Formats: sequence, structure tokens, C-alpha cells
Amino acid sequence: AFCSLVVGGWGGQVVGLSSLNHMDASENDTSTTQEFKKDQWYKVRIRVVKDRIQAWIDDKQLIDADTMDRKISIRIECDNCKPFGLCTYDTTGAVREVRVRLLTEAEKKAAKKKE
Repeated sequence: AFCSLVVGGWGGQVVGLSSLNHMDASENDTSTTQEFKKDQWYKVRIRVVKDRIQAWIDDKQLIDADTMDRKISIRIECDNCKPFGLCTYDTTGAVREVRVRLLTEAEKKAAKKKE
């Protein structure tokens, strides 16, 4: 299934996964807030393993979601981003240095230990 990491949604401060069990990032248990400064770069990191999605902004982990037995989906507005994409809504954003890689066995084990 596809899922989106919302960074700065719903007025600029919401961070979370959308959607979990049909609930948007502002409504589910991954929802948190963070202030974002204009013209400042942020390092965003996402780790996806079989039953977990984790996300960090800079070095702060904001999401550690167990996805087992949960319906994972995206909002219809994000359909054009499948299978992998970046987008903004009603704002302007910039992206640089996008990297995608497979996890090492050690990283997979570390993610499982969080359970």
C-alpha cells in the first residue's frame, strides 16, 4: 500500500502519516506538531519495514508507527505521486539530495527491537 508523510500540513505545523485506518495525519496517533522556519532546510528521514514506519526530522524521531493490522492508504490528492513522489499543497517547498536505499540487516533488526 502507499502512504504519505505529511510535513507541515494543516496550516504549517502538522507532521504525521496519511492515512492510517482512513484517518488523516491530523487525526491519527502519528499526529504531532513542529514549527518550521521559512528559508531553513530540514533533514527528513523515513524508514519503512514490514510492519513499521518511522520518520525523523533533523535528528528527532517524530513517528514510530506499528502498521500491523492497519489499513495504509493515501489521500486521493496524492494519487499522482505513486509509486514514489514528493508534493506540496497550497504552499511552496524545495527538495534536495533525495536518496533511497535498502536497509542493512542491522538496521532491520534495530527497527524490529522497537516493537
